[in-house]
Order: sequence, then C-alpha cells, then structure tokens
Amino acid sequence: MFVWIKSLVLTVRSNNTDKCPSCGSTLKSKNLDKQIDAILLSRSKEYGKLYEYVKSEINKSRTVKLSSREIHSFLNSTKECDEEMAIISMNQYIENNVAMEGKGLPYLAAIINNSTITKKSKQEHEFKTLDRIPPIIDRG
Repeated sequence: MFVWIKSLVLTVRSNNTDKCPSCGSTLKSKNLDKQIDAILLSRSKEYGKLYEYVKSEINKSRTVKLSSREIHSFLNSTKECDEEMAIISMNQYIENNVAMEGKGLPYLAAIINNSTITKKSKQEHEFKTLDRIPPIIDRG
C-alpha cells in the first residue's frame, strides 16, 4: 500500500506596496522620479552635475542600468550629509575611477556618510580643545 501525503502548498501574496531598499519603510508613492527630482532640486547645481556624471559612469560599468529605487535610496541616505563633503567625495570617486571596479552608489553613499561624520567629529574636537582656557596655577 502506498501512503499518500498531501502536500501543503502555500501561496504567497505579493504586496503592491514598495519598500525602501535602504531602510525598509513603505514608500509614499510608486513614482520615485518626482521624489528624486525634489531631492536633487534641493541641492546645488555642482552637486547635480557631479551626481549625473557619477550615475552615467556607473551605468557604463554595469550591464543593467541603475533603477529608480537604487537612485532614491542613495539620495535619501545622503540627504542629511554635508554638501561640501558630498562634492569632495564624488570628485574622489571619479578621480579614482571606482565605478569601473564595480562599486556603485551604496559605496559612494558610505564614503559621503563617513566623510561627513569625520568632518563633524573634527569640528567637535576642535571646539572642545579650543574652547577651554587652561587653568591658572598659582605657584607662589
């Protein structure tokens, strides 16, 4: 006699809501191009030009073009960063030809975030060391 085991087939329903790849939160709209444009308009022209150049270099080195989700994730993760440090980091990224090594927008976002954190910690350290007046020692 054969023992037949009924297999349980689970059906997985896919959510129609889009989630942010960097933080996992639900995105407000599926059309990310408007959000991308809004973030880019809040930045300077130099930042926009460097961003477009970096994006084209990454697209040249990849077989699949950057998706709007990847671009939105990059811009959203670097939204609070110092713009000066972002421009310096993008210039370093271009000079070192890092895109051809296969390192994309998450790598650049990490560079920008690290340089911003380093700049803030240097400023805090300078403030703490320069703000204090050495104690007066009375030796007499």
